[in-house]
Amino acid sequence: MEDIVRHFPADMPAPVFLVQHMPPLFTSSFAERLNEKYPIKTVEGAHRMAVEAGTVYVAPGGKHMTIEKVLGMRQYRLAVGAEPKETVFKPSVDVTMMSLLEQLPASMLISVLLTGIGSDGAQAMVEIKRRGGFTIAESEETAVVYGMPRAAAELGGASVVLPYSQIGRFIVGEVMRNGC
Repeated sequence: MEDIVRHFPADMPAPVFLVQHMPPLFTSSFAERLNEKYPIKTVEGAHRMAVEAGTVYVAPGGKHMTIEKVLGMRQYRLAVGAEPKETVFKPSVDVTMMSLLEQLPASMLISVLLTGIGSDGAQAMVEIKRRGGFTIAESEETAVVYGMPRAAAELGGASVVLPYSQIGRFIVGEVMRNGC
């Protein structure tokens, strides 16, 4: 993940939502390490935290992270909690991606699936791409475990398949070009 985040400038004109299958005690120190090493602000997501451009929100281990619109405003905040309970992984990539798709036009979304076991995120990627969002799956050549990105690619949910080393620069280029 670090090789991707290191490309994000401090003034990135979009928020970034990072969901990794990590246990609860690891996500806080992971967010702190990224925040200390790279220009973009990185925090562990917390319930009711305001969503701002130029910030990476790391989903807390053991909980789901979604976004919600602040009523009567053009602002969003995080919702962090245990629901839905029936998911295999907490945090779940599918839960976060579908939340973003419910709150924002798909054309504003760039979703990425990296190495991982299973298919978490694949269904959301298909839906984001179908509605006009841009989706990236890590290539088999660089994925340690090609399960999650493979599932997205096989279901037709990947707009592009890229090696890990190219994903960070590609995201920044798309955000700067399209204002995602």
